[in-house]
Amino acid sequence: MSKFGATQATLRKEDQRFLTGHGRYIGEDAPQGTTHMVFLRSPVAHGRITRLDVSAAREAPGVHAVYTAADFEGKLENSIGGDVMPPQRGKPKGANPRRPILAEDRVRFVGEAIAAVVADTVMAGKDALEL
Repeated sequence: MSKFGATQATLRKEDQRFLTGHGRYIGEDAPQGTTHMVFLRSPVAHGRITRLDVSAAREAPGVHAVYTAADFEGKLENSIGGDVMPPQRGKPKGANPRRPILAEDRVRFVGEAIAAVVADTVMAGKDALEL
């Protein structure tokens, strides 16, 4: 049997410290003054955004900024580029759908980002999301 084959156990060195509470996580060691970003995400698979009022979230304590798709207009392309296969003779061109960073007028899937909050702490950002 080859080394690290199917169903073969591997030695894991990190388990002991995590199981005994001595592990360290990235979120626990953030440098002083680090800001955090949290996202308001869609709870539905497909729907229209009819109203999005973030004024209360912008005024929440510890919040530095709140961004929606409207904030990008005329300043930044609200789209994530994707790789497309180069054209091949006799075959159709590959699909390249527009993928917005923040949903604009509708959401297309559960978990799609609708708004982004930048705050002093994750909890301050989550509190602002509730507003």
